[in-house]
Amino acid sequence: MSPTALPADVADEVAAAFADVNGHHGDTVAFVARHAFAETLGDAALVEAELMGADATGIDLTLTTADGERLATRLAFGRPATGIDDVQALLFGTLLEARAAAG
Repeated sequence: MSPTALPADVADEVAAAFADVNGHHGDTVAFVARHAFAETLGDAALVEAELMGADATGIDLTLTTADGERLATRLAFGRPATGIDDVQALLFGTLLEARAAAG
């Protein structure tokens, strides 16, 4: 197991949660990504963002722009994640930041 890998049971929970979020809340993932990766995106229009996976150090996302470019990005944790609660806290915290920034 990689030193940054989540325990198998946590990784399974994260995968199931990400599948649900990607399938039912893709607009929210894109909203968070527009905020979190505004500098990376620059003037490019984001059309899709997908949660790809997580380990103890962060969450991986793939962003797709209007011109078809796919960007691999990462939301880093402030401290190592040990469970699904840590992963959810990063996502919800970033969502709250995006909502505050949007007004």
